Amino acid sequence: MRIRSACARDMKCIIDLFKKHDFKLDTKHLERLIVYVDKKDKILGILMLNTVLECSFITDEALPKKSRILALKALVAQGKKEVKTLHFDLVHAFSNDKIEKILMKHFKFVEGKGKNLIYFVE
Repeated sequence: MRIRSACARDMKCIIDLFKKHDFKLDTKHLERLIVYVDKKDKILGILMLNTVLECSFITDEALPKKSRILALKALVAQGKKEVKTLHFDLVHAFSNDKIEKILMKHFKFVEGKGKNLIYFVE
């Protein structure tokens, strides 16, 4: 068993595994594609490292809801411009529960599939 960088001959297997697990293989921001293989070079696991763009939305909860929505409207609009400038088409957004509901209701944010796990590298 060993770890190696993925190569062209691995792509069919990698694509099939991604489809099987309903994951999107985003190669636009792909930094590394690494495979874990057995002695016969069969792929047992895949590590895909993508550059990810994330944003956080914060508003003063003491403000009226209308003011908070107006602030978010301006921030979301500016955020879209910035994201396009950076050539991304997906942003991971972080917020508290109240803002999350506003973002989903008023700005077409959607919940991602699966759990969002974070690993802090020490």
